[in-house]
Amino acid sequence: MPYISVTGPESDVNHEGDEIPVWTVCVADDRDGDPVGKIYWYHNHSAAQDLGRRMARDQRLELVDESMPA
Repeated sequence: MPYISVTGPESDVNHEGDEIPVWTVCVADDRDGDPVGKIYWYHNHSAAQDLGRRMARDQRLELVDESMPA
């Protein structure tokens, strides 16, 4: 059964070349945890968590939040 996955932070680079943290939110496949469909990238931990909660509620899926603040 699929679930909503919130992960991060991971490292990304902004347009000036500075390293910045990013978090991802997506529907994940239960077997492998692979993303199914669109992956949403956020530069704000709280915003990523908020989207994850809304997606889980709207799609009636479990939320698996493995993210941490930067």
